Amino acid sequence: MPPTPSPLVIEAQRLDGGVIVTFDDGRCAVYSAILLYATLPQAQEVLECDWKEDYLTLSKPMR
Repeated sequence: MPPTPSPLVIEAQRLDGGVIVTFDDGRCAVYSAILLYATLPQAQEVLECDWKEDYLTLSKPMR
């Protein structure tokens, strides 16, 4: 079975106490700030690994 491609985030909006994320398949999810903060160590590992290139890629406008 071939691997499925990762969904793309097409929009993220701040919400009181979290964020709403919209994916390219039209599905949306609400992530609480508590959940996001709890996973901060994993996010920092990603950002510490060549953060400048990752930041420049992530900061490009989403289409």
